Amino acid sequence: MLLSSMNNVVNVFDFAPMTGGVPQIGQGLTDDTEAIQAAVDSFQNHLIYVDSTSSTVTAYSCPILYFPPGKYKVSDKIVFDDYHSAIKIIGDNAIIHSDGEFEDYAFYHSRCYDVRVEGLNFFNFKKALY
Repeated sequence: MLLSSMNNVVNVFDFAPMTGGVPQIGQGLTDDTEAIQAAVDSFQNHLIYVDSTSSTVTAYSCPILYFPPGKYKVSDKIVFDDYHSAIKIIGDNAIIHSDGEFEDYAFYHSRCYDVRVEGLNFFNFKKALY
């Protein structure tokens, strides 16, 4: 049984407010926290679940959070809920920076056993990932 399409990539632009068809995210001027968190929260819809009645095979694909080129301003940590066992966070020469008032962690996860971050630069945080 397939619960979602085979595409497990979640693009943060897809959750951004739009003005004239242009996503208003990644410009470094406005707070992008809400759009990024909405993208992460959508991971459950992008997991691929396979249950074969002829065997006991159960498989989940690893969701990928994708940041197109840009400078993303956040005012709070981005939280990955417990249901994510493995996560990839990939940026295309993207920067994530604190708004200056929040300097703790960019991303927080509590029970992920495999978190991979590639192609992102982090500024004004104690740690990128906790």
